Amino acid sequence: RVRLRTPTGPVELLVPHPHDVRTVNEVFHRQDYGRGAPRVVVDIGGNIGVSAVWFLSRSTSTRVHVWEPVPHNLDSLRVNVAPFGDRCVVHEAALAPEAGPATFLVDPVGRYSGLADFQPGADGKVAVEVVCEGVADALRAVLAAEGRIDLVKVDTEGSEEAIIAAIPADVRAAIGEIVHEYPGGVRHLRP
Repeated sequence: RVRLRTPTGPVELLVPHPHDVRTVNEVFHRQDYGRGAPRVVVDIGGNIGVSAVWFLSRSTSTRVHVWEPVPHNLDSLRVNVAPFGDRCVVHEAALAPEAGPATFLVDPVGRYSGLADFQPGADGKVAVEVVCEGVADALRAVLAAEGRIDLVKVDTEGSEEAIIAAIPADVRAAIGEIVHEYPGGVRHLRP
């Protein structure tokens, strides 16, 4: 467990693997996903919930919709977001360019798992079938429920650009910012 100070008070994170400490550093210390306090966040590739907790701990009014398909990641994610109650909606699925079943390569750590179509290799990973929700329909549902999306975070180990490209222009125009991983860093896109 890691205890951190945040604008809304201390938080404690379950970090089951040393690689998860890297994620805590990237999100909480380097502030890869920004320094603001967005009100409505869509977190695509939630892993163990470090980024969801980052956003939830920026303001007591922030709401997060997080997608994660890996069962052992979901267990830790649920523990980490539990203190935030109904401000975090966990979707047990992958978010992909299109809806439907897909092969997902799961690594033992969980941090490096992703859709097989976008992974360079399967070394040490286990292939499993997952349910994918289409990004366009998912974002439209969040917009209908929340009335807005201030930030979309995408960290899916290879499918980031395909997911962003699948966001229809009208939906993209309703998003304040998209933050996504790419080889070598993080990009912040604004309309």
